[in-house]
Amino acid sequence: MRDALLVWEMNGEPIPLLHGGPLRLLVPGWYGMASTKWLTHVHARPTESDNNFMAKGYRYADGSPVERMKVKSLIATPAEGARVRAGSVRLAGVAWGGSGGIRQVDVSADGGRSWHPARLTGADHATAWRTWEADIPVARPGRYTARARATDRSGAMQPDVAATNPAGYANNSIHEVSFDVVA
Repeated sequence: MRDALLVWEMNGEPIPLLHGGPLRLLVPGWYGMASTKWLTHVHARPTESDNNFMAKGYRYADGSPVERMKVKSLIATPAEGARVRAGSVRLAGVAWGGSGGIRQVDVSADGGRSWHPARLTGADHATAWRTWEADIPVARPGRYTARARATDRSGAMQPDVAATNPAGYANNSIHEVSFDVVA
């Protein structure tokens, strides 16, 4: 918990009620439900919370708590259904994980048959989003499906399909975007 933050401002203004104001707890590397909104008091306990949401609600199928984020990446560019010119297509996005930061992101423009390393860009902070980009050659017109998968510093790799659980928590399945290449 040494990285947890009490937040009362967002972008230099008082944090809006919608975002948890007047005071919110932010817990880097954990899912948002651990970042309590509308904070009124803090209890330091040596055991797990007995709050109904934490004790019963935010749980995986095996009963373990939803806490640290699982490694995941998303493609932000190109957008789903975009039309791009043949040649080189820039794939770009973000990746994150709750286990010490992102080690690498790999991308595919052929639906996952082959993978190529992306360039990690931006600041490297253990629990922050890491931006990435990759230029992929696409010589012929047609429909392409790009995929991105991240690996964190612990060696955990984003899976093709996330482990299922009743509430759908921590869906870190590989993200894919289809786009059309035109001449």
